[in-house]
Amino acid sequence: MKTKLSEEQKPTRMHNVLVANEEDAMMLLQEGSEQAFVLNQTSQLIWQLSDGETSIAEMISLLENAFGADDADIQSDVIETITNLNSAGLLSIN
Repeated sequence: MKTKLSEEQKPTRMHNVLVANEEDAMMLLQEGSEQAFVLNQTSQLIWQLSDGETSIAEMISLLENAFGADDADIQSDVIETITNLNSAGLLSIN
């Protein structure tokens, strides 16, 4: 079942996630899992902003400023990334 996200929600990184930084990518691995997730630059920023204090709306605004991209594109990327990381058990959503 997919959870509908609202822009007021504040994603939080799970504590049982191992993080490995490579040159242009970041890899996430949940302890006890064999599946790794490789994050691109945008997804890395979303991961780093998932501190339980920053809302999805704030993330969208920060990424718009960082990349100068269209609001709809950034919003779609943020929602998709958070949904995928949450489904994988790497983020919780408050």
